[in-house]
Amino acid sequence: MITTRAKHRFSKVRLRVIALLATVLLAGCSPATPTVWPAATLHDGKILIASSQAVFAIDATSGAQVWRFPLESNSDLQAFETAPAVNANRITVASGKKLVVALDPATGVEAWRYTDPNQLTKIASVSLSAADGRSYAAIGNTLRALDNQNGTVLWQFTGGDEFWGAPATSNATIYVPNMDHKLSALDAETGAPRWERSFPGALAATPALADAALYVGTLSRSLYAVNTSNGEDIWVHETQGFVWGTPLVTADRIYFGDLDGVVYCVNRSSGSEIWRATSSGSVRGTPALDGDKLFVVTDNGFVHAFNAGSGTPAWQLELDPKNAERLLDSPIAANGLLYISAYNGEHLLYALLQDSGTTSWFFPPLTE
Repeated sequence: MITTRAKHRFSKVRLRVIALLATVLLAGCSPATPTVWPAATLHDGKILIASSQAVFAIDATSGAQVWRFPLESNSDLQAFETAPAVNANRITVASGKKLVVALDPATGVEAWRYTDPNQLTKIASVSLSAADGRSYAAIGNTLRALDNQNGTVLWQFTGGDEFWGAPATSNATIYVPNMDHKLSALDAETGAPRWERSFPGALAATPALADAALYVGTLSRSLYAVNTSNGEDIWVHETQGFVWGTPLVTADRIYFGDLDGVVYCVNRSSGSEIWRATSSGSVRGTPALDGDKLFVVTDNGFVHAFNAGSGTPAWQLELDPKNAERLLDSPIAANGLLYISAYNGEHLLYALLQDSGTTSWFFPPLTE
């Protein structure tokens, strides 16, 4: 049940969302740079989390800090704003100050950095992905493929507007979403276009890539399944709200949420709806699945667990009423825990028990 307090906060969140997205729904208008929030990745038993101040590697079992980059506050390296991308022996992170930095995953020691040569003082939206020895850095409206070993620019591609979502990557082709409503398929080796298509709304997140299909959420209230070879529609599922997150794809189902707080489960082959459920607030991140539970976090600070088969609520809680109002990143489910990064408050990362939502640990720990 959604409490009166949660409903009131949800209404305020919807007003913020509508104000933020008003411009991106109009063709030919440039969107504002999105809000920066902490973003996490699970790798080799560690939660790698980028925040406004630093990048941390945190032991996924104990919550202890393994390393931090930079070791001390550095204004040139602040405003890390995208989840660390992992590729072979490198972790790449990016700053809104147009920096991409490669780190050793074991120690956090810097291996190389790349600085965007254009408008160095301007804060830009940045997104990252990595595959096959390359890091793809989308800074503002320019996507660059960087050599993962030394940061050399291999090629670049300019979009019609800013990139808010990172490319979806495969060995031969990458798929690039843009706020100008277009999805571009590029040759991963050269950056040469393979195909391009338009959608009714802007594309604010990374598409999900599985086999020969891409699953693309749009700010036109729809989720699309498109063919990777030519970009043509396989099916379209209309939604109640804007879809600003990457869907979660399983063998036969797709799970995703929208900014009206609706959570969906659809058939992967046909797009037909299996179930839908209502959460307490806007859902921006990708749901997390572990066993028979599906986990969703909301912009007004709530965590929801659903039965993945039926959509029946298992439990819900307000993560931290005083310190963690906005949950904008995708949760991570592993090791019987649910890892959640928080936009504000004294704790950057929470680990909850999946079966109950009870807090196992948080980072940083409370100081004595």
